[in-house]
Amino acid sequence: MFVRHSLKFLLVVIASLTFSPTVSATSVPSNEMLHVMFLELKGKLITVAKENEALRTEVGNLRKEVGSLRTKSTAPVALQMASLSDKPMGGSLAEAETPASEPSPVTIFAIKPQKREMTPYDLDLTKGWWREGNYVAIGGGLVEVEDADLTFLDVPGIFGELRSKRGFLANGALGHRFENGIRSELEFAYRRTFLDRITAYRSGALSTSNRNGTLMDYAIMANGYYDIKTQSKITPYLGVGIGVSRTYVYFDDDDNTDKTDFNFAYQLAAGLTYPLFPKVTIGGGYKFYATKKPTYDDEVEAEYQSHNAELRLLYGF
Repeated sequence: MFVRHSLKFLLVVIASLTFSPTVSATSVPSNEMLHVMFLELKGKLITVAKENEALRTEVGNLRKEVGSLRTKSTAPVALQMASLSDKPMGGSLAEAETPASEPSPVTIFAIKPQKREMTPYDLDLTKGWWREGNYVAIGGGLVEVEDADLTFLDVPGIFGELRSKRGFLANGALGHRFENGIRSELEFAYRRTFLDRITAYRSGALSTSNRNGTLMDYAIMANGYYDIKTQSKITPYLGVGIGVSRTYVYFDDDDNTDKTDFNFAYQLAAGLTYPLFPKVTIGGGYKFYATKKPTYDDEVEAEYQSHNAELRLLYGF
């Protein structure tokens, strides 16, 4: 609009100079005035051009913003239809013909659950052995019994030592595992070692007897374990157990078998487990097993402490 009026003004000035012979020389604008007017007109034209360019830039930014809003819009069509259905029907014709104002943009916040990377422990926890439930276990291994101090109750003042060779163990258990990693089980265990020699001494006198025989121990234990969660399939565990046991000594050259009464027994355990299949797990570890000093036929009192290395197979159901 401003450009149009400026051009008209310029044409009027030129026409007055050309077609008005009565105009005096003093009323005719000089060259300096025309130059000043031209510069003013040029400055206004530059200002208008800059404003026009700013408007174009703003329009472009608005178009980009509208395009991004359309792309990021997550409002379902059902939500829009529900908003239309909430409007009351009827009304005057003027109200019906009145165009609705453009709704303001609404930002919809979608809460996305945090996806945590699954670890092998989590994968095993959802199925199979690591799921809460019952299990059975069988195992076996090696046993080494510590040298046992002997006290002969029927002969005061005589002491001795019982030494046995390395032997073996076998056990079976029925247990239950909780999702927090705690396991409880009832175990039956059998340990068997072979006698090496018996040493007896009294008041400086020493007597050694090499006798072949067998040292056997039967135990029923109530155990508790705790499986430590890790970021791998290898799971360490710690355990403790208490129960009752009965120990037997059998000499090859004697038909009699010396046995003890039922005695208090305890054990400490530590080891590792690894799932082979969804419900089958293999485990290996160490156990320290000991009993209260057993008394054989009320005649000889002896210690029983052993170190056990075992391998177990567990099946969950």
